[in-house]
Amino acid sequence: MVRWPEGRAGFRPSSWLIDAWLRWRGEPFRWYATPGALRLALQNQGLRVVEHLEPPFDDVLKSHQQGTIALRGENLVVTELF
Repeated sequence: MVRWPEGRAGFRPSSWLIDAWLRWRGEPFRWYATPGALRLALQNQGLRVVEHLEPPFDDVLKSHQQGTIALRGENLVVTELF
């Protein structure tokens, strides 16, 4: 999850309704990481980041054709064991 400049983690666009729904479903945003911190945390677990993508993912996943749209703040991280 991305941490935005005002200090909040989450997707964009967002609203209080989305935040409330996620809390109700038991899925609040509990942590975030900068790309550098995420890379280091994954390395500490024995993983090497092969690719780190941010939206839009259209060229990679064709997400719009599958009926899902990636939001700003979402990340796709591909790793491998090293």
